[in-house]
Amino acid sequence: MPPLTLLPSMLIRPPPLTYNLQRQLATSSQKPATLTPMKSLNVLNKTWRVGDTRDLTDQQLKSASDADLYDSYDQTYIIDNLKWKVAGRIANSDGSTIYTLIAVKDAAAKDAND
Repeated sequence: MPPLTLLPSMLIRPPPLTYNLQRQLATSSQKPATLTPMKSLNVLNKTWRVGDTRDLTDQQLKSASDADLYDSYDQTYIIDNLKWKVAGRIANSDGSTIYTLIAVKDAAAKDAND
């Protein structure tokens, strides 16, 4: 059996844009969406539990590190009697970063190795 060959006339082409659609695309007055920067983070939850998440700015994490609240061995921050790990981050257009932290365990609990 001979191999199949495709001729240019056999290819499927997308339908051409109509004149109205082309004109509509060219004269579109829609502008891209812009986001306003966040002013501050208001924390409503005052009772944190293991598994909860919270968002902190890079300045807040730096101040926690400066206050010796960062455990470099566990790579956790000790805040509100819980150990928090960085779960993600979002960079803002102004250069600041918002970090999402997740509570992994109670800070008062001692490891079996301690």
